[in-house]
Amino acid sequence: MDFAKEKYKIIAIVIVLVACIASAGYYYSVYNISGDDSDKIEKAVKEYTGIENVQIIDTKRVGSQMCTLFKTDEEWYRGLVIFERGLNLKWRPVRSSEGTEFMLSMYYPDAGRYVVICGTDTNPEIASYEFTADLEPYSESAPKGEIVYQNTISNPDFMDVFERPNEEEKMLETGNRNYYYPTQHLFDSDGNDITLELIRNRPDIMQVGKGTATMEKELDTILAAAILIGGIVLGMMFWKSGDKRDEE
Repeated sequence: MDFAKEKYKIIAIVIVLVACIASAGYYYSVYNISGDDSDKIEKAVKEYTGIENVQIIDTKRVGSQMCTLFKTDEEWYRGLVIFERGLNLKWRPVRSSEGTEFMLSMYYPDAGRYVVICGTDTNPEIASYEFTADLEPYSESAPKGEIVYQNTISNPDFMDVFERPNEEEKMLETGNRNYYYPTQHLFDSDGNDITLELIRNRPDIMQVGKGTATMEKELDTILAAAILIGGIVLGMMFWKSGDKRDEE
């Protein structure tokens, strides 16, 4: 065996192995959160939002994503962090939305397929809620539309999820686009709709809202793939160099 010739193939194998390890290492450094690791989820929420005094309320899988609801020491200040799952089945935060809201908050993860309903320090008068396809939202005279979703509130801090109706199908069927953008209705324990009353009497609080989004999330996958492909191409070049020396 000519070791001088074989060394090119050995180098090729080493290059490919190093590329595989580097690519996987980088990918795992980006997608590194287990969906059932509450400590890592809390740490990720703090780092992503820049808020230290967060209290995690709930975490749910929503379609292809994972949503974590948190609140802070400030009354009615809440936020939702959306996580995306990688090919290694680990998660990373990709978007957050937070702010002060006296009523319930709505978020639309997984390309808008779902509605996530959140409440923190919820007004004790509110016992249940509905989302309806109103043609004239929050009108005192117009009738309510068909109920899209409804539920009761058993805890002042909660997160609930429902899947949005298909917008095109409902538009063709009813001509009403508000199935996709339903109106929130809040009820007391006697079943009275107190939505407008709550809106009129809402506390005089500073409405604050902000969000964060990871714009380069696709680039991380591309970079990991580029490291791997680059290593394979370079390895093939050394392998072929060894073949040429065998022919000589």
